[in-house]
Amino acid sequence: MFMYSHPNVLPLPPNSLTMSSSLISVDLRAARNADLPAFPGSAFRGWLGTALRCARPTCPPDCPDADRCPYRMVFKDEEVDINPYALLAFRDNGGVKGFIKVHGDRRRYVPEILSRIHAHDNARHFTGRRFKITGISAKTVEIPEFPLGDRTTVSFVTPVRLVRGGRMEIMPPLGSILAASARAFNRVTKRFDAVHYPCRIPDGLLKQDVPVLDFDVATVEVARRSRDGRILRFEGVTGWITYETSAIPPEAGNLLKAGEYLQIGKHTAYGFGGIIVTRAEA
Repeated sequence: MFMYSHPNVLPLPPNSLTMSSSLISVDLRAARNADLPAFPGSAFRGWLGTALRCARPTCPPDCPDADRCPYRMVFKDEEVDINPYALLAFRDNGGVKGFIKVHGDRRRYVPEILSRIHAHDNARHFTGRRFKITGISAKTVEIPEFPLGDRTTVSFVTPVRLVRGGRMEIMPPLGSILAASARAFNRVTKRFDAVHYPCRIPDGLLKQDVPVLDFDVATVEVARRSRDGRILRFEGVTGWITYETSAIPPEAGNLLKAGEYLQIGKHTAYGFGGIIVTRAEA
């Protein structure tokens, strides 16, 4: 339960951050050298879409298999602007290690997702090269408890795009990361896991002045080609920031872990928003 009492912040109402998701891991190896981008999340999403596409040449609105079609989950649910999944992908010894997190009631698609991924072995993608699937795994994961210590490091392992006042935050304050974590949790649970909705946090927590102790951040731009041939460019921040969190209620760490679990900010469907939250040594 996410509750605390702190002299500078009003108590939080009772709420659970214990939603469950399915985590699918896929290891891909190229048949020959592949010129992979530094952040292959968008390419991995394209590969996943190809793997999940059904045998029909088009996907009709009245498809009889719509209720169990994972391709619709990823690409075709146009009436819902909230994705029930998030992707992470990293270069790994000439290949790609990809992670697919499926949330809430959309976990029912997981058996079919696994079968279609397995059937896609040795197919072409990633600039036309053949990729062999060397491993597939799946398990249930939950948001872990993480009481904050005196110092906390947030690492941006894939580009993170947080926007405030129309501008991207290059070095986001901890309040922005907490707000983005709560926003991600509430958007996903409201649509796909209502039993755990909502998570409420007081304004006082988000407005606390949390000192930055150390940092190493950089902006990166990721280009992708859309299905209609346009080149789209996404910008985000990578690196890490260490915050002084001794005056922050320890239970706020659970909310940061929710952001790690769900991914934060924009473009999470393309592998953006990956963070790792750890305690930093003095």
